[in-house]
Amino acid sequence: MFTFDIDMKKLIEMLKKLLGLSKKTAGFTLIELLVVIGILGVLAATLVATIDPFEQIKKANDTKVQNATVEFQTALVRYYTGQNAFPWWVTPGSCNTAVGGPVGPAFTIPTAVTLQTASACVTDLANIGELKPSFTQVTGVLDKVTFSQTDPSGLRPVVCYMPTSKSGKADKAAIYVDNLGTVDTATGNAACRSRGGTNDTCYWCTQ
Repeated sequence: MFTFDIDMKKLIEMLKKLLGLSKKTAGFTLIELLVVIGILGVLAATLVATIDPFEQIKKANDTKVQNATVEFQTALVRYYTGQNAFPWWVTPGSCNTAVGGPVGPAFTIPTAVTLQTASACVTDLANIGELKPSFTQVTGVLDKVTFSQTDPSGLRPVVCYMPTSKSGKADKAAIYVDNLGTVDTATGNAACRSRGGTNDTCYWCTQ
C-alpha cells in the first residue's frame, strides 16, 4: 500500500516560491490554501485509482472464504481418518438429515450444498473438535462455500467457492466450471484461468 509523507509547511513554501508570492506575507492567502487543497485532491485521487479499494475488499473477502474452504476440507479428512466415515454417512446424524441422503459410501450428494444450508454438518464437525466452534459463526462465508461428492467411491468430497476478485478468478486453482469439481474443458477454454481472470462462472475447489 502506498503512503504519502507530506510536510505541509515545506509544500506551501515551495508553492509560494513557484507562484512568486512574497515571503513577507503573513499567514496563508485563500489562493494558497486552494492550491494546496487542489494538489492534495489530485494526490488522493491518484492513490485511490492506484490501489483500487473495491478490488482490495474483494481480495480480502476471497482470502477469508478460501481459508474457510480449505479448513472445512481438512476437517472432513480428519473426521474420516478418525471415524472411517464422513459426517453424512452416519445415522442417525444431523449432517445426514441436512443433506437428505442415504447412509454409507454409496451416498453421493447430487448437487452442491452450501455450508449455510447444511450447517448441521459444520456443527457435527465442531462438536467433535474437528472445527473450531467459532467457524459456525463466521458471517458472509458459509453461504459462499459449497461441498459435494461426485466420486462413485464416495471418498472424495469436493469443497468449492467462487472468487470475486480479479486475482482470485485468475488463480491457477480456479479451473472448475461448476461447484461439483468439474474442470472446464470447453473448446478454446481448456481452463478457466485462460480467460485472464475475467470469467464469472469459475470455481476454486479443493478435493
